[in-house]
Amino acid sequence: MANDLSIPEEYKDRKIWSYSRLSSYLGCPHSYYLGYVEKVKGKDNIYSAIGGLVHEVMEDLQDNKLNKEEAKSKFINGVKDINLNGLDFNTETEKDGYIKSIIDFINKYERVECESYQIEKKEFLEIDSNNILIMFIDLIVNISEDTIEIHDYKTSSKFKKEDLVKYGRQLVLYAYTILSNNKNIKNVKIAWQMLKYYFVDYNGKQYQVKRNNLIGELKAKITKELKKLGFDDLTIESKISSGVISNSIPEEVKDKFVLTPCVLYYEYNKETISDMIDFVITTIHTIENDKEFVGKDLSQGTYFCDVLCSYSETCKYLKEHKMEDGCRFITDEEDLF
Repeated sequence: MANDLSIPEEYKDRKIWSYSRLSSYLGCPHSYYLGYVEKVKGKDNIYSAIGGLVHEVMEDLQDNKLNKEEAKSKFINGVKDINLNGLDFNTETEKDGYIKSIIDFINKYERVECESYQIEKKEFLEIDSNNILIMFIDLIVNISEDTIEIHDYKTSSKFKKEDLVKYGRQLVLYAYTILSNNKNIKNVKIAWQMLKYYFVDYNGKQYQVKRNNLIGELKAKITKELKKLGFDDLTIESKISSGVISNSIPEEVKDKFVLTPCVLYYEYNKETISDMIDFVITTIHTIENDKEFVGKDLSQGTYFCDVLCSYSETCKYLKEHKMEDGCRFITDEEDLF
């Protein structure tokens, strides 16, 4: 489902930005230059392609356009189409884990029940007289007349603690925009729906667990609970093996583990708002004053270039780096003899 990129007449003379555009520059200024300045047609990558597919499936489920079986079929066939177009994961293990996690999410999916909701809501935020931010919000849940929740679907791995601020700015931007454009909204919560994970409450603690490896990550805890019930090692191993196949906790100890969708909330307050505004304004200012758009430092590796960047085939910095690496390799080989 393609987003509606049309711009209202009142904004036609403004420069249009998006959060992904700003993030693209911080990822690699030269990649930004090729995509947004030179407008080079880049190649797709597996993560953006399959992420778009998953978003469509989630929207169809929430809108009751598809039942679970139809949603699984759309997802599985969509992955096949993506593979046929030459895109695939780096390893079969990664691919298998991703697919199993999303299938499990669909199998356990429950619609968000609320007063009303909006999907892929297009919003604009005026930065100043020259600049506008456009955004598409995955899900807005209207709790009451003056209270909403904003959810962003994520199919990525769980966030490191030190990266929460970086990822959280986008959610804060969404909430700030909604509140700026609708004075009737007084209260807002913001969260990511981490589709590949469960929250598991066990023994007074909460854990974030991969859906495709539910039993593997909980094996020690499940074993402990089964032993309390007097099961011998052979029986426990059998129950664990059955649980791996069905991706479910053994019935005898199921009540010890409370599984819920991984909805990860983020703070929306004066500090996070100030940080977001500073990030947006500073990044726009930096981009507009950049005259060179130098490629990112490749001394720590080229994963971003090889896997995530749409312009690796035309990037002069990557080409130069690989030529230098080739020269170093040849020199090192010559030094051996």
